[in-house]
Amino acid sequence: RLLLQDAVEALAEGFIILDPQDRLVLCNSRYRSLYPQLEDLLRPGVSFEEIVRAAVARRAIVVPLGQEDAWIKSRMAEHRSTRSSTEQQLAGGRWVQVNEQALANGWLIGTRVDITQLKQREVALRREALIWEQMYDGVIITDLSGTITNWNPAAEAVFGYAAQEMLEIGRAH
Repeated sequence: RLLLQDAVEALAEGFIILDPQDRLVLCNSRYRSLYPQLEDLLRPGVSFEEIVRAAVARRAIVVPLGQEDAWIKSRMAEHRSTRSSTEQQLAGGRWVQVNEQALANGWLIGTRVDITQLKQREVALRREALIWEQMYDGVIITDLSGTITNWNPAAEAVFGYAAQEMLEIGRAH
């Protein structure tokens, strides 16, 4: 048992085990560090639903205002499915990938992986794509051999060719 606890504690991800009655059996310190507002509830015997309700009430998880009850209902339905994976925004702007797996004997294991850097990169890429799409100037990007690799909407308007047409012409040569 001590070996299992040490192994769970050594994980880089947040880790939780729930019994067949959906009560917390154990979680590691990484899991606790992701939800510091819930530290008093992250102890053996507390139901997962109680933890989720407290997370919403204490604003440990970002939930749209006025939709708390619907979100809790949806989250619990997802949690009770055989296998689930979702993203969750935490207080302070952090993001976690929530993965849960029900075992054949009714127990449930879950992990929480911090994906904050991935989400920040995703936002930056969306912003760059939006800038690209909304530029007033026509921009054409070529590789070193002069083959067109990208063509923004403003270039379509200036030259009268759809980006897809120009990219296909470029690939044909």
